[in-house]
Amino acid sequence: MFDNLQELINQIPNIISYFICGYIFSFMYNFVRGTKRTSEIKNLLLKSVVINFIARVIFDICLTYLGYDTTPTWKYIIVLCVLCSLVAFIMATIANSHWFNRLLSIVGVRYTTNVSIWEDVIKRHQDCWVSVTLKNDRETSYYGLFRYSQTDNSNPIIVLSEYQVYKNDKLEEDYSSDTDRVFMFNESDAATIEVIYGTKWKIGEWKDRHFHKKQTQQLELTEESQDENTEENETAQS
Repeated sequence: MFDNLQELINQIPNIISYFICGYIFSFMYNFVRGTKRTSEIKNLLLKSVVINFIARVIFDICLTYLGYDTTPTWKYIIVLCVLCSLVAFIMATIANSHWFNRLLSIVGVRYTTNVSIWEDVIKRHQDCWVSVTLKNDRETSYYGLFRYSQTDNSNPIIVLSEYQVYKNDKLEEDYSSDTDRVFMFNESDAATIEVIYGTKWKIGEWKDRHFHKKQTQQLELTEESQDENTEENETAQS
């Protein structure tokens, strides 16, 4: 029995070598990319075996070319796991990069590698302000600086800071100077969402301009309708 147990222990590196490196690759890649979906978890073992097989083939070719032994020892597995982690980190970093998505657009690929629309909309090099109106209270609007969003959820939770609350276009609550308070909402609860780009943009200033612009447009529409009514009256009189 001891001999059988010893043989089993000796076979552990060989058994682990069939999936462990692929699992570490998938874990590192998903961690850096910020993805963790149910469908991926269900297929994790199969993906780990496939990735592990490809990694071992490439690694064995390199070792054979360099004249090293390809027996799956503990040292062999540790080195392969480290290499898989590095490759996964590099690939995930490239997939997350803005220039890679621009390259896809240039070559005609009409989708990005991002798993969330927020990753496409939000610009990392400048502040992004978000205006949101919720379905259960369309008269109230929230304006704040985008901070975080979930990337592994079809209905992510969005976090805003330095926000203000407006009721019928009138300022009700102002937390723009409160760094210890944030506003969180579920994307599925939002009736409208608007993103405003600008470095250190004052949300109150944007709100004033937006409201003034809306009032100006309404005034122009009113003047146009009045002109049309005047023309119709003159035509009727003639």
